[in-house]
Amino acid sequence: MSLPTEDIIAGFTPRRTSFHCSCRRITFSQLRTFVTVVEAQSFRQAGELLARSQSTITQSIKQLEDILGRPLLVRRTGLGSIPEPTEEGKRFLRHAQSMLTELDAAVHEFTDPKLRGAIRLGVPDDFMIGTLQQTVSNCLRTNPALKVQTVSAMPAQILLNLEQQQLDVALIKAIKPFPKVETARVFQSVSQEPLHWVAARECAFESLEEISLALFSDGCVYRRAACSALEQAGKSWNITYTSISHENIRMAVSHGLGISVLPASAIAPEHVVLDERHGFPALPMLHLVLVMNDDGPSHREFASLLIKEWHKTAGARKDAMGHAPAARPAGLFTACVSAEHPRIGPAWPAARDDAARHGIDTD
Repeated sequence: MSLPTEDIIAGFTPRRTSFHCSCRRITFSQLRTFVTVVEAQSFRQAGELLARSQSTITQSIKQLEDILGRPLLVRRTGLGSIPEPTEEGKRFLRHAQSMLTELDAAVHEFTDPKLRGAIRLGVPDDFMIGTLQQTVSNCLRTNPALKVQTVSAMPAQILLNLEQQQLDVALIKAIKPFPKVETARVFQSVSQEPLHWVAARECAFESLEEISLALFSDGCVYRRAACSALEQAGKSWNITYTSISHENIRMAVSHGLGISVLPASAIAPEHVVLDERHGFPALPMLHLVLVMNDDGPSHREFASLLIKEWHKTAGARKDAMGHAPAARPAGLFTACVSAEHPRIGPAWPAARDDAARHGIDTD
């Protein structure tokens, strides 16, 4: 018996049964549900994104698995458990994402006006280039007549460029109270994530005579959040390492050159998060903010596509905004302080030597 081609997607042939019915088709709704669950890493969040109940989401996944005749997700019990794709689920995910991308492109081609002209886009300099490239590429693929000129800079420079009318659309990272941009027609927070103190090892806030910091250059919101929190706590601090490189800051922390402030998505696996258990002051939420100098139809449409593709890409990659695996959990900590090196602890000189071998300048 031959199977209908609609039931054969990218080499996944449903298991034959005596009750197989040719009317059982895989729908785009089922594909979108599966992809959204994997990208959101949550049945509940997928339901919110698709405006469906969690039971409907679960049923849709079950129907898809029944048609394919194999499990696509590993279901674990327990609070906060994350649904992960099986090996076959990972294979199927690539094909499902590709088909949905093609469908979205086809629908957009026939329902949305083509964008034309040039748009000047500003993004933070620690914006992951892979995510940016994929996001902009997806916008350009359905709008071949559009040209996007991208400028990557520190938030302070992006704000200056906006005020000088050198940018049309920008994504900036900001903490409340948000900066004012007199020329902005649109100023909207599109996502947020927490900021954390991070270090190479655990240490008690009260045990440190002075906090040695590894921070971005002046104008960075992470730097402003760190210095402001320490000043409010009445703690002395000293910036021992400065860089404009996102990766260099992460490496500096990993090698013990100082404590830093990073968003949750940028924390490296070897980093230790220092929180209230260690006595460190609370930090504000980090917002990704859309700013538009021109709110004309083309700019509004581009901004809408940009945010849509950003959320889609960030959900798929989980390395947007520097996303990395979770940091090492902090356990029962001991103060990393010694009389010889009260700032960062006994390993401070060794850390400098180790960093030098890896090409990190600490001077």
